[in-house]
Amino acid sequence: MESFLGVDAGGTKTLAVVADHEGQVLGWGRTGSANFQLCGQAAAQTQIGAAIEQACGQAQLPSKQFAATCLGVSGADRPVDFETIRAMVKPLLADHDFRLENDTIIALRAGTNDGVGIALIAGTGANTIGRRADGRQMQVGGLGPWSGDHGSAGQLGEAAIRTAIMSVDGRGTTSLLGDRICRLLNLSQIEDIIE
Repeated sequence: MESFLGVDAGGTKTLAVVADHEGQVLGWGRTGSANFQLCGQAAAQTQIGAAIEQACGQAQLPSKQFAATCLGVSGADRPVDFETIRAMVKPLLADHDFRLENDTIIALRAGTNDGVGIALIAGTGANTIGRRADGRQMQVGGLGPWSGDHGSAGQLGEAAIRTAIMSVDGRGTTSLLGDRICRLLNLSQIEDIIE
């Protein structure tokens, strides 16, 4: 039976899925960050490899021979990044061919029938990609806050905490965020978020 491997390697988590030709999931694995720019090449390779091993083990595959493999990896933004990731991943896949994309493009492809549209990732980092029907695509972001990227989950979380604290100490407008954050994190008061 033919099997297919898909990997979504992000800044927070890595998911690997083995599926059959009808899209039925045979096995999956989940590990940590695999953005080499955040955790280093060795750690990223380890996380991707462990997720693939988990997926293959659950699928009970005797070998890592797939009809097709696609990896969407955060940090694959510039040509040099693709070279680094390709070299990092190649030993994990028994030297067979694979497709490598930025993780934003796999989000776009998963959310559309034809891969045409715009996708935005607001996770550990922020990245946006758009693709037209003629295949032309454009990516904006993905290089971190110092390059002008805004809207990552971390940045939004920091803004929420800042707004909540400023609401309590009188420097900002009244906000419900403090109470909600305290409930979510089981804090007595918003200032306890420091601990």
